Amino acid sequence: MSGEHLSPKTRELLGRPIEERIAYIQLDSWIPYSQANKILQQLEDLLNHPKCDRMPNLAITAQTNNGKTRLMKHFLSLHQASQSNTGTISVPVFYVQCPGFPDESRLYTAILLKLCKKFRPSAPAQEKLVLVLDALSKIEIRILALDEVNFTEVGTAAKQKRFLNALRYLANELRISIVCLGTEEMMRVIRSVPSVENRFPPMVLPRWQLITHFASCWPRSKRSFRSSIHRVCQTAVHWPQSF
Repeated sequence: MSGEHLSPKTRELLGRPIEERIAYIQLDSWIPYSQANKILQQLEDLLNHPKCDRMPNLAITAQTNNGKTRLMKHFLSLHQASQSNTGTISVPVFYVQCPGFPDESRLYTAILLKLCKKFRPSAPAQEKLVLVLDALSKIEIRILALDEVNFTEVGTAAKQKRFLNALRYLANELRISIVCLGTEEMMRVIRSVPSVENRFPPMVLPRWQLITHFASCWPRSKRSFRSSIHRVCQTAVHWPQSF
């Protein structure tokens, strides 16, 4: 098989062992589509927004296993941390997974651990907050991305409100944008606090459909469509002829 239908990078794998080809197709891949591109552009706008007293934020919501984390990881890959000749570390986008419980102390712990900072795990939340503010202010952060912000089934309404207010305080104090990623459950909690809701406009990442979003990338006839998929699978892992 010549592999004319494959990209040059993929074509290079044709002569590799089958185990290597299987490992390649199992790697994380970024597949853009219209709404994902819109969200990426919105993230770029946040990144480039001049610092002000009320920085814009964003809530990205989608069904579980629908690509929220992959989208953010792709955005992270476009804006990686760097270090200048003077030793200054720049982390334009700082990503951390939210604790499974609406507790600001646990959030500060997650941030400090990600930054490899020394702290007392048993320290009160206020003490950890001081360390978080000091650490984040030194890495030229522009966006704090919090993944898995889903806690409607745990914690009291008061704790949920206190957690969201902690996010608002971080954004105000550091003059950064905060991006929350979660399911519709996250939005129900955010809507319960009006002073927070108006700071986190939602953007929905819908479940993509092959026909809707990628039809233009494939031949129009069913026969050609089937044949194209067959060729890709056959090239990658020697799929049986009886596909």
